[in-house]
Amino acid sequence: PPSPERAPLPHGGHRRRSTVAAAAAMAPQACFPACLLVLVALSISGCSAEGNPKCSGPVKRDLKFGCAESYDMADNICCHNTDYAEPSGYFQGVGGSGGLFAQLDSDGVTTFYDSVCGKALFRAPVGRSFEAWRDESIEHGWPSFRSDEIVKENINVLNGGEVRSTCGTHLGHNIPDFSGDRYCIDLVCIAGHQHQNGSDTTQLRQLFA
Repeated sequence: PPSPERAPLPHGGHRRRSTVAAAAAMAPQACFPACLLVLVALSISGCSAEGNPKCSGPVKRDLKFGCAESYDMADNICCHNTDYAEPSGYFQGVGGSGGLFAQLDSDGVTTFYDSVCGKALFRAPVGRSFEAWRDESIEHGWPSFRSDEIVKENINVLNGGEVRSTCGTHLGHNIPDFSGDRYCIDLVCIAGHQHQNGSDTTQLRQLFA
């Protein structure tokens, strides 16, 4: 049976730290000291006193980028987990050939929304090229964002580096490197649609009409 360190979630999620640990074990001299920082950050990432996420509602069914086909994984990772991640490289194949980045406007800035509540969470690329953002994400295995690309009022970074939205959604982890904070994020948790003000009121009116 798989060890607890490498055990997958029932719907395909993987422990993000195991990927880094395996790389460090295979090539410790090449990895040090950058991987050491990552390993230290991840070694405490699951120890948050906050416990599991308390999502403000269910993960929406109509997720963008092709993530709707991975709904069960999204539900587990975003709302019932602090430590596991979607499979490394998931974003490169989701939604068809070319994955996530083939679906984006390479000349513009894309806003990513919470998969539960629709709040804006990340806008990228900001302060760098589309290619630099894409290449960094591919290098690390998950969509990666820098400090200028987060919507700070809608995001909380907990002790240990876990990143959650203000709606309680687990998003991923902050794994700093020599360039500063780097937010390693699960696409399935930022694949929502923009929340439309007044939509809740409209639904209530329809319900009691």
